[in-house]
Amino acid sequence: VCGDPGWGTPLVLREYAKSMRAFERFASDDRMRQAYTQRRDDFSPPPLLRGVELGRRREDRRLSTRSMSVGAFLDKYRQVTASESEEERILYAVSPLPALLAEDVPLPSFLRCGGAARRLHSLNLWMSSGGTESVLHTDQYDNLNCVLAGSKRFLLIDSAYYGVVADTRCGWYDAEKAAR
Repeated sequence: VCGDPGWGTPLVLREYAKSMRAFERFASDDRMRQAYTQRRDDFSPPPLLRGVELGRRREDRRLSTRSMSVGAFLDKYRQVTASESEEERILYAVSPLPALLAEDVPLPSFLRCGGAARRLHSLNLWMSSGGTESVLHTDQYDNLNCVLAGSKRFLLIDSAYYGVVADTRCGWYDAEKAAR
């Protein structure tokens, strides 16, 4: 509740991801491919990632992205060929989580009661072959981040310092300004 002493304080739930089916299915590219690229029936299209960036280690929200099936992304994102430069073979996905994958990522039980789940804005998947970074930004909503494989570093800055870091000289990305 807003105004409570703990409001805005990060909460870490260690080991929670191990209870998810996604923990096993996201453990390797082969397991992910087996779970999410096989057609369940003749009518279902393969899950699609929307928001795949090509050729960048650092996210650039000003540039266009492409859509790609999960299978195509898994085939390409670690692939190294002699004909491609390192920049051409980097794939970085920041995508709404396809419904088939979302089935394997349940919310913690304390978020499934009291109407909290209805207030969720979106589920997103971030995936890369490593060495990529997001831009410095703020989110309009509270976040629940879950690392299923690999590692991710988070920098959480107290909102009291918003005026200091919300500057392009610090690498800040202003979505509202970019939309104009």
